[in-house]
Amino acid sequence: MNRFWWKNTASKNGIHWCSWNVMATPKHYGGMGFRDISKFNVAFLAKQGWRILSNPSSLLARVLKARYFPRTDFLSAQLGSTPSYTWRSIYSAKGLLEKGLGWRIGTGRDVSIWNDSWLLDKGDGRIRDHAIDIQYTRVVDLINPTRNEWNSALVKSIFTPSVAQKILCIPLAKTETDDMLVWRYEGNGHYTPKSGYRLLRDEASVEFRACHLCLRFRWSLPASGIIKINFDTSFLSSTKEAFSGIVARNSTGLIMAACIIPHSDVNDAFVAEAKACESAVLFAIELGFKSVQVEGDSLTVIRKFSSGSLDKSIIQPIITDIKAKLHLFEKITFSHVGRQGNAAAHALARIHTQFQLPRYWVEEAPQEVEQITLADLR
Repeated sequence: MNRFWWKNTASKNGIHWCSWNVMATPKHYGGMGFRDISKFNVAFLAKQGWRILSNPSSLLARVLKARYFPRTDFLSAQLGSTPSYTWRSIYSAKGLLEKGLGWRIGTGRDVSIWNDSWLLDKGDGRIRDHAIDIQYTRVVDLINPTRNEWNSALVKSIFTPSVAQKILCIPLAKTETDDMLVWRYEGNGHYTPKSGYRLLRDEASVEFRACHLCLRFRWSLPASGIIKINFDTSFLSSTKEAFSGIVARNSTGLIMAACIIPHSDVNDAFVAEAKACESAVLFAIELGFKSVQVEGDSLTVIRKFSSGSLDKSIIQPIITDIKAKLHLFEKITFSHVGRQGNAAAHALARIHTQFQLPRYWVEEAPQEVEQITLADLR
């Protein structure tokens, strides 16, 4: 590749003005942005390994398991003697997968507290530099089985304050779900060659944020008989707290109810948006609304709640809990609106410091929120 780039048409030779390492360095690091072919190849081979993990019933996965790891799983498999070219190639990418795989906690039965990657941080997700307590070996030991939530007192007694906070920020579904292996460098939890290559190039970041559609759509009236519930959140990264602002209006634009709900131990703004959406659904159930349109300005969250496919993101437990309650409605839809169209919920979330929380209003709202709802009708 280097020779091809620098050669001239006349002599077939040329001066190599910079090394291949510089050419393969990303442009924002001062390089020329060429792909490192060997690393790119490994990133694509890792995709086949991911398919074996995520679809063990496929023909390829069953054939390779029967031949190379009949009594264990892919991640614990050995290269073996006289391996085929296919198995040797896929096996060479196993190390990349091991760097980026992590666990999404469901029941916690399959996840080791001390050996597996399951924390939500920018490192490898493992608990480091901590004395191992052999009394507690599985993540399920840290979960209150009756309420399916973290045993906060136990977690704080075992771990340092920083590690305890990371654990308590992990969302848990109220209904029992299986633990899932996920790719930590994509927000949806699925491996892609692009993120695998970036990890090999040491460019990856495990911090994922909710994305917003920046088009300035205005708020619109819902159909007759439908209650539109707008939600937004205010997230404080320093304290890991979030405050959900929720405003419910009818088909004439009149305020039916509003509330501010506080949340503690929230990992990031993405989770905060999901919790606000969950709060909006629970608010509708408490008020007895049967036909609702739940609307927010986080496009990622709305897409995930509207999708019927399996989600492996950090908000998967929240999605599971909400979908378990959808049968309580005669009709419910999730829709996206731009920030301008979500101004009422946005303003309500931002004024949480003015009230003792949680705070509820019926057929009214704080004055500045009511002014925004009136402006939405013009």
